[in-house]
Amino acid sequence: MITRKQIIELFGSQAELARAIGVTRATVNTWRDSEKPIPAEYVGRVCKAAPSRGIILTPVMLRPDLWPAPQ
Repeated sequence: MITRKQIIELFGSQAELARAIGVTRATVNTWRDSEKPIPAEYVGRVCKAAPSRGIILTPVMLRPDLWPAPQ
């Protein structure tokens, strides 16, 4: 599982991630120091925004508890 902090690092900054997924920087700021998985409602947005930055992310990588890996 990729942590919230790692997702922010992949996108370069909190501001860049916020812009990419259409939320405020304050929303992303609350994620910075948390080891919890990304909230489920943002998984799709993050996965869709990632390829334009040369990043490959899947729902399984972000939330394996909700999207188990195919067998």
